[in-house]
Amino acid sequence: MGIDLRVLLAITLLALAGCAPSVAVRPAAPLIVTHAQYIPIPAELLAPCVQPTPTIKTWGDLAQAYLTVKAALTGCAAQVQAIAKVQGK
Repeated sequence: MGIDLRVLLAITLLALAGCAPSVAVRPAAPLIVTHAQYIPIPAELLAPCVQPTPTIKTWGDLAQAYLTVKAALTGCAAQVQAIAKVQGK
């Protein structure tokens, strides 16, 4: 009536498994928790850009239309840059 070798091996392994030291894992660096904060964009920056539609009948009107559209695009670009600045980009 001997103990089967497999049962003896299983008992030995279970006994040795209880002796294993526990290892605590620590992070390499401290954890930094950040929170997103919503910064509203001012209403004056959200106003639609001006879309000039000048009437062109002469070459002089074409030159004036170019200057008008260029000024509108410059204002719109400044508005986009101001929005990017508010958002921190």
